[in-house]
Amino acid sequence: MLSETGDMLMTAKWLRRESRVDFFLAAEGTSGTPKSPASPSKKPKPAFSMTHSENNDNWVLKQMSCKHCIQRPKHLTCEALGKAQQIAFIQHARKKVGKALVHYVDTRIPALVDDLESMVWCPVTEGRDLCEKRSPAHNERTPEQRRRFGHTRTPSNNTPSNTPSGTPKEAIRRPQGDSEEDQDPLCFASKLPTWDESLKHLIMNFGDRTPKSSPMNFMIVNKATEEDEQLVMLHAKLSANTYCLDFKHPLSTVQAFGIALTALPWD
Repeated sequence: MLSETGDMLMTAKWLRRESRVDFFLAAEGTSGTPKSPASPSKKPKPAFSMTHSENNDNWVLKQMSCKHCIQRPKHLTCEALGKAQQIAFIQHARKKVGKALVHYVDTRIPALVDDLESMVWCPVTEGRDLCEKRSPAHNERTPEQRRRFGHTRTPSNNTPSNTPSGTPKEAIRRPQGDSEEDQDPLCFASKLPTWDESLKHLIMNFGDRTPKSSPMNFMIVNKATEEDEQLVMLHAKLSANTYCLDFKHPLSTVQAFGIALTALPWD
């Protein structure tokens, strides 16, 4: 992934056999050079990873480190439980528009903190994955959930605590998802094209972009209301090996890049 000035922002490697895409950050202060390992014998570790289902319809973008699990025993961290800190969930479906079937993308990302920064979606702390909806009994975890997410009782006065000194007990006792204000994920979806009967073709306005015909041409919108669709991402094929990726807040670079890469199986 390159910036408009040609600077390398991020690279990705699709490991098909493992149903995973690894993301690597570019080296700081360089142009067009991915971050290299410290020594030839060591492989660089991905900063992010995205797993997908066998049919390529469900994708989960994760960050390998999680600040909520720093004080947990290693075997009870979200990474050790196969979850990791979740940054985006992307689900694909097919919808009929006119006489054609189009790919439809549903995307969920963590809510924002103070409308600026994405919150940390730790499935161990939240008690649910990013793709799961809040249940009526969200605050009551089942025994299975306790085993699955490594839930333990709040330490008593006589029990050693792994939390930093000065941390209020309420912060330990109350899961992150208990807040009623901004814990539900932000949801985005594809903007559907329209069917032109005279052309017998799907059409969509890409503004000043002039894309080539491709199933990988799509837009993501935030539907604030039924009448108002706020465009947050545009992906289009410009030439045989060149694609444009335009996006804006609240999507981050890795979230937009991840959503774009989920369209690779379409081409």
